[in-house]
Amino acid sequence: MGFGGKTSVTVSYEFGYESMHAITELHEKHINVTAYTPPGTATACWQQRNKYRVQRHNGTQRDTIAETEFGIDTYIVDQYPD
Repeated sequence: MGFGGKTSVTVSYEFGYESMHAITELHEKHINVTAYTPPGTATACWQQRNKYRVQRHNGTQRDTIAETEFGIDTYIVDQYPD
């Protein structure tokens, strides 16, 4: 009789990377601005708005990562003709 052996090996590897993020912004505000418009004129109401973007350079293009926009609570009413 001889000696014998049997060996069985199972090796499993799983490598991965997952990244997920979300930026959600919802802002709603109602403001009434009263403007009196005489006959024969036009009236407009203006508000300054600012928008900021965070961008990442990705090879030959830029990807927008985040963006926010807001206005200043000051309004200008203009009339044409004066």
